[in-house]
Amino acid sequence: MGQVERIIYVGPSLYSVAIEHLEGEVWKGPASQGDILRDVIAIHPRQLVLIDGVFHQSLAVWHKELVYALVHGVCCIGASSMGALRAAELHRYGMVGVGKIFEMYLSGEEDDSLVAMTFHPETYEPLLQAPVGQDQKALDALEAIRWSRVHSCEQCITPLDKTAITPYLERVIKLILEDKKHG
Repeated sequence: MGQVERIIYVGPSLYSVAIEHLEGEVWKGPASQGDILRDVIAIHPRQLVLIDGVFHQSLAVWHKELVYALVHGVCCIGASSMGALRAAELHRYGMVGVGKIFEMYLSGEEDDSLVAMTFHPETYEPLLQAPVGQDQKALDALEAIRWSRVHSCEQCITPLDKTAITPYLERVIKLILEDKKHG
């Protein structure tokens, strides 16, 4: 396989929805803790589309692994479920959020229970519906996939200033050392 354009993490949000898989796309099930970090290091995608993730079946996707992806120039797009939640939490760092559910989270009108649901671990069939409803999750998921296919990485990447995520003390020490080197 050549350059991986995007990795799409999806499960119950698009259960029983047929969608074409394009060349350069890697489709995976719902993301859990460590999946995004591992894939950014091993696969080097240009985009990540986070739609579904696990909540209580396993540990959820870390914020820091998405920030790591952003720092390394990967365009991160979130919608529908875990993706909408993480995009609302990380959009100030450059993560792109898509859809009505993302907008609800971003405005602060909902908490994570809006999309919480259970699903079959192998087929991703929803076993208990999320309060927001399956139709809205599917609409947002499809919108995010379409958005990722239309927008080039250059259009959606907001370069993350590494100092924004560097702890204060490390920044101060770095400035002191630079000052001594030039002073």
